[in-house]
Amino acid sequence: MSVKGRTRKHCRTVKLTSNDLAHRSAIAVNPDSSVVYVTNAGTNTVQGFAWDASGMLKPLSGSPSATGTSPSAVIIDSVGKFLFVANRGSGDVSAFAIDVKNETLQEVTGSPFKTGKGAAAIAIDLTGSYLFVADYQANDIASLQIDNETGVLSLLGRTPLLSAGPSSLAVDPSGQYLHVTSDKAGGITTLKLDVATGTLVPAGETAATGKASSIVLGSATATTQGS
Repeated sequence: MSVKGRTRKHCRTVKLTSNDLAHRSAIAVNPDSSVVYVTNAGTNTVQGFAWDASGMLKPLSGSPSATGTSPSAVIIDSVGKFLFVANRGSGDVSAFAIDVKNETLQEVTGSPFKTGKGAAAIAIDLTGSYLFVADYQANDIASLQIDNETGVLSLLGRTPLLSAGPSSLAVDPSGQYLHVTSDKAGGITTLKLDVATGTLVPAGETAATGKASSIVLGSATATTQGS
């Protein structure tokens, strides 16, 4: 596995060769690019790595942390306060508070939070108020409200999709739309986000793309890929 970290002059690539990362499934970087978090679908964990003085990634003390079964996607909110893991096998989301001093993870009370049958991908709206989870088995999107103080998640509702196999999510830079790819039926579904309530409604026809597995939109800050 390779991880790119930005420096002032160039990009660097570091290979993670630890045996315990044999089943790595997703990756997220904190806002200042100082720490990398990697999920492991084999051990059902998420582990943090920090850059050392030589430019290498070293495991954080107190890491890894347990997740649900078969973690498939991970995301950090825009201010680096919370980390969320979508667990495809157990159909839930593990929530963690990130310690501001050492970047270690503390599980949020009540975690993991049930979201459906097969949580495959995850995204956060630009305000940091709502979390969206693509359910690969149920073919829908769960909308959850994030308690900005505690990180506790509350299920608001579910939005059914016409295209089977939602595989990744992206919030557009305006924060008004959530885009969903499908790697079974193919295509990109666009949903309109009500920022006052967190609800989603279809916005136009599904764009035909063939089987789509991931998506990135310009400068959007809340994009993830399931696996």
